[in-house]
Amino acid sequence: MISFIEVMLANLFWGFGFTATVWSLQSWTMLQILVLRFCIVGLCGLIIALMFKRRELPRLLKLTFVPALFLITEILFQVWGLVYRSEEHTSEL
Repeated sequence: MISFIEVMLANLFWGFGFTATVWSLQSWTMLQILVLRFCIVGLCGLIIALMFKRRELPRLLKLTFVPALFLITEILFQVWGLVYRSEEHTSEL
């Protein structure tokens, strides 16, 4: 039952992120949306990082560098796709 709840919660966050991006494109540019999303994620990451000991922080930053690049690329393509394609076509990718 716990795994089902975790999957549903992940789907809720992913689905709402997509919908919120569609809504925000009506009033903001693609660059503004990207900057806002990265600032929010950076702030959350900073709060989590501050929970760890100072000597572990450089090691954790090295470990998260490559996944962060993949996340940046994913978000960039998602917003770019929503700008230049319809929502239905973008969700199929």
